[in-house]
Amino acid sequence: MAHANVPDPAQTEQAKTIGGLAMSMINGKTITQTVTLGAVNSYPTFASPLTITSTGAIYAGRGNGIDGGVTGHGSIDNAGKIGGGYGSYNGAAGILLSVGGSITNSGAITGGGDGYAGAAGIVLLAGGGIANSGAITGSPGGDVVGNGGPGGGGIVLSGSGSVVNLGEIQGGAGGYYFGAGGTGIVLATGGSIANIGIIAGGLGGSYADSAPDGAGLVLSAGGVVTNGSAGDTTALITGGIGIQALGTRVTTVTNFATIASTNRTGGTAVSFSNAKSVLVIEGGSRLVGKVVGGGGTLDLAGGGGPGTLSGLGSEVTGFAQVSVLAGADWTLGGNNTIGSGTTLTAAGRLAPGSGGLIAVVSGGVAIVPADGVATGITVTAAGSETVFGRTSGGTVSSGGRQIVRAGAVAIGASVKLGGDQTVSSGGTARATVVSGGAEYVRGTASGTIVYGGGTQNVHGTTRGTALNGGTEYVSSGGTASGTTVNSGGREVVSSGGAAKGTIVDSGGKEIVYAGDTTNATTISGGLVEVMSGAYVSGRLFTFSGGGTLQLDRSVYFKGQIAGFGPPDQLDLRDIAFVSGTTTVSFAEAASHTSGTLTVASGAHTSKLTLLGSYVTSQFTLTSDGHGGTLVTDPPVAGGGTAQTTFADIAPARSLSGAVSPGNRATFLPGAIATNEQSHAGQILLATGPPEGRMAPTTIPCS
Repeated sequence: MAHANVPDPAQTEQAKTIGGLAMSMINGKTITQTVTLGAVNSYPTFASPLTITSTGAIYAGRGNGIDGGVTGHGSIDNAGKIGGGYGSYNGAAGILLSVGGSITNSGAITGGGDGYAGAAGIVLLAGGGIANSGAITGSPGGDVVGNGGPGGGGIVLSGSGSVVNLGEIQGGAGGYYFGAGGTGIVLATGGSIANIGIIAGGLGGSYADSAPDGAGLVLSAGGVVTNGSAGDTTALITGGIGIQALGTRVTTVTNFATIASTNRTGGTAVSFSNAKSVLVIEGGSRLVGKVVGGGGTLDLAGGGGPGTLSGLGSEVTGFAQVSVLAGADWTLGGNNTIGSGTTLTAAGRLAPGSGGLIAVVSGGVAIVPADGVATGITVTAAGSETVFGRTSGGTVSSGGRQIVRAGAVAIGASVKLGGDQTVSSGGTARATVVSGGAEYVRGTASGTIVYGGGTQNVHGTTRGTALNGGTEYVSSGGTASGTTVNSGGREVVSSGGAAKGTIVDSGGKEIVYAGDTTNATTISGGLVEVMSGAYVSGRLFTFSGGGTLQLDRSVYFKGQIAGFGPPDQLDLRDIAFVSGTTTVSFAEAASHTSGTLTVASGAHTSKLTLLGSYVTSQFTLTSDGHGGTLVTDPPVAGGGTAQTTFADIAPARSLSGAVSPGNRATFLPGAIATNEQSHAGQILLATGPPEGRMAPTTIPCS
């Protein structure tokens, strides 16, 4: 008599061959016992490859739905339904292949239940491949009072294998009383998983809501996981832990879509356990929950377009290397920190979100490669940022350091107290604001503003620095052009340095040391001190609205002085002032455009070149209060203009011909008419307006 479960020949075709291989099919029939996959058809053994059509089904009452035995590689194509039964204690698998195999599923495969622990939908003991576009589910754990059983896994690959999922793979729920949820997929010895569908861990037992949900994926010995694609961001991997990588082997996870903890922000989306692990986050992807790096690498990639990440250093932790890959564009929202043992490399574009922060702290390192663009990075507390590309708007605070390498550009950095920016040879910094920190320039810096307590140290080239209370040190080999020294600021030009076009405003100071060069300095209310040995031969110092030029060794001063007048001052520190002994005189050059101011005291004589027209009586000598002589051109009391008298004209030029009544003398604009009379051989000159008139005036000589 035939077995009751023998398929109808019209419903099950056996002993067919495809390419010389035996094959079998279950079509339009439900089998209610374990099907053994073997080399030949001998019911309930079916030859591999086995096909179950959409109208076929296997529901084992006891044991695995399909058992591959030990006959070798098995192949199953399922469009129907396969379910495991129960075992002696736990449930049984929907499919178990002992010696490798391949499974294609567009139907439904479930583990069996009715035991303490749930069972897996598929178990491949020796590895193999699974392609799923249907549903694969572990069975739930048993509801033992006070001790619920764990749910079964969706897929367990004990050997190296691969899973391609376009459908749904889910672990079984835990037993009601504290049973843990089953894992979506367990990859025990390496392999790969590509997910376009849903992979989910089972929910933990619902009693008191205290049992853990199962992980979405567990990789026990490394592997490669890709979730979603550049064109499909709907994929989901979720569980109590979304992805958990254990052991010491290499794990690489690439996420285009969503990896989430079912505990949301209180759970863990990804957990790595070793430094060989790599998490690649593509633009447009999402991570829900914490991310634990295990000392591995976090790559922010651009395959999915611009990306956003938040919580680096708080929610996303434990990565030794965080990299924005070339071509990627990432925004870090909220507060983000790069701490000790972590290096941030921005080869693409990186910026904080609105109101956000990217801080490199406590030994953390940020690197911006040649093609990288980083915005708004804060470096502090022994952190460092090295720029080979371009950075803008960053902050360097106490203990932090920004290094701008050759070919790099840093724009708008704010260097605060205790921080420093170093611009290497070939590097460029623009519009840096130094407020208490330091800028070291061996390359080029332009538009730097230095506030009180801050310094700019020039070994290269600077242009347009504004010293608003800060100090600029121009050292050997350095050149500072167009520096403005405002109130409280100082420019110190040391040996071998050069300053060009400095403007020293009221309250500012420029100091030029021995062996240094300065040229085209404008004194506009401030103080310029030229020390002994400074190289100023032929260099121009221009007064513009007050200020002091202090010459420590005026007897050797070979520069030129322009614009000298009230309320300007020349402080000659090496010319001792002795009332009645120290003398002053001015001799005009033949060109009438300059002259020599001579100040003498004892054996010391200073001869200074002044551009313009002066007379001796304009100059007043007083003590400078430091043992030297102060030279001024004081204004006339009442705001008038100093007069030039006959005593100032020596020798006078003679008129041609005899002077007699009828001859005329000419008063230039600004002359003052006096009662003095011109005599033969003399010319009458003065410096105030005649009777209030400004035009040239001639009057008869008597």
